[in-house]
Amino acid sequence: MIQIILMAAGLSRRFGGNKLLTEYKGLPLYLHSLKALEQAARTRPDCHLTVVTRYDEIETRCRELDIQVIRNEHSHLGITTSLHLGIQAAPTADWYLCSVADQPELTTEVVEAFLEAALASGKGIACLSHKGSRGNPVLFSARYRQELLALTGDRGGRQVLMAHPEDCLFWEGPLLRDVDCPEDLAEK
Repeated sequence: MIQIILMAAGLSRRFGGNKLLTEYKGLPLYLHSLKALEQAARTRPDCHLTVVTRYDEIETRCRELDIQVIRNEHSHLGITTSLHLGIQAAPTADWYLCSVADQPELTTEVVEAFLEAALASGKGIACLSHKGSRGNPVLFSARYRQELLALTGDRGGRQVLMAHPEDCLFWEGPLLRDVDCPEDLAEK
């Protein structure tokens, strides 16, 4: 089973407000990633989607869509708190696909192609890359579960990925920009 974890609990400090609820192309920013991951999870019987958030609006929408949602009241301690909650929600998962909620160009097709390539690679970690630059989503085998749960702070799974480059597939995909500041929302 693949546990898909959408981390949507960030404080948006660089943005200056809650970027996840900011409208982009007619939808709240987080909803672009959520829809892509939800569709991928619905088309693959081996996937389960969990959203980790601190925001009432996101929690309500997930419940309306019958998506598992977990509250993260400690997101001020860093992204690893969301990662831990998502992993702990599926202790018997074989894989953990970690994604962030501020990538509006993420599509179901990219998620599906990434998963296919990652699972066929024989590697224990896969990272979407663009022109050699690492990004998200990232897929981890359950053999890295304890290392992921031992992480602290705001660096996410990158530490585990960097500790095991020999077991990592860097899958070349499209540029999936993260929205960090209001200027990043300019349509391209």
